[in-house]
Amino acid sequence: MRPTAKDVHVDAILSNISVLYRNSAYIAEQIFPLVTVGKQSDKYYIFTKKYQFLNTADYRAPGTASKRHGFTLSTDTFFCEEIADSTQLDDETRDNADSVLNIESAKTNFVTDKILLKLESLVAALCTTTSNWGTNYSTPTNLWSDYENSDFLKDFQTGMDAIEDNTGKEVNKIVLANNVWKKLKHHPQLLERMPSNSMKTATLDTLKAVLEVDNILIGKAFYNSANEGQTATYSKLWDKDVWMGHVAAAPAKETPTAGYTFVWPRDGKQRGIRKWREEDIHSDIYEGFMNFDLKIVGSDMGYLLDAVIA
Repeated sequence: MRPTAKDVHVDAILSNISVLYRNSAYIAEQIFPLVTVGKQSDKYYIFTKKYQFLNTADYRAPGTASKRHGFTLSTDTFFCEEIADSTQLDDETRDNADSVLNIESAKTNFVTDKILLKLESLVAALCTTTSNWGTNYSTPTNLWSDYENSDFLKDFQTGMDAIEDNTGKEVNKIVLANNVWKKLKHHPQLLERMPSNSMKTATLDTLKAVLEVDNILIGKAFYNSANEGQTATYSKLWDKDVWMGHVAAAPAKETPTAGYTFVWPRDGKQRGIRKWREEDIHSDIYEGFMNFDLKIVGSDMGYLLDAVIA
């Protein structure tokens, strides 16, 4: 449903403000780093892990050849489909909108946020699906909201050990659903590690220090799950789960990571805006777009703690 001229007119007394609701922090690109590719579809190589860890180097006697060993490769494919969303700005609305509203900028931001929300929702779904990861601890025996009986530090360590024992890589990124963090920051296990004279509400830095992981992200994004035009029903993309994994600092060859977002640039942009004129309806169309494919490239590099709170 597009705004009318009446909708975008702001009385003079309110001309110094406007109200826009949007998600404050998307974290998808910090979990599945963007990899720019030259073609919409292609293959990438996967080094067979077991050969990398064989302890085959041996002593070589003078005048003899060293033992020779090798590795095998497999491939997987990506296909960067386009996601897009558009909105219409008719001439009457533009001509009657107060300048303070900056309606063209609002239209651009509107469709851009749609693309970011879609990407966030897809990454959240991949991270919080147990079958996507090589090892899963599933739901803890004692939920972390049970302060008396739960041992969340042990649960974290189980997941961190699973990744390190199977890959040789340490967990360097953790995603906490915001609801989980609200419970953890008051958990006795965390509070008892704070100085006795400090305020007894733990900070994220406290948790980072205890777990020895510098990069902990809080998943806060939410969406309206109702049909367009119906009463809004708000749901969280990150609800009661914790994901941890090893994530490459930057995309690179022969660099293991939990996942990548393969992005095929269009019009020279990883993510962009198209604008065109439709004279028959006296309107400009603003379209946000992004061509990408999310790929789990190291299922053993991620670990899910599922539904850790009530």
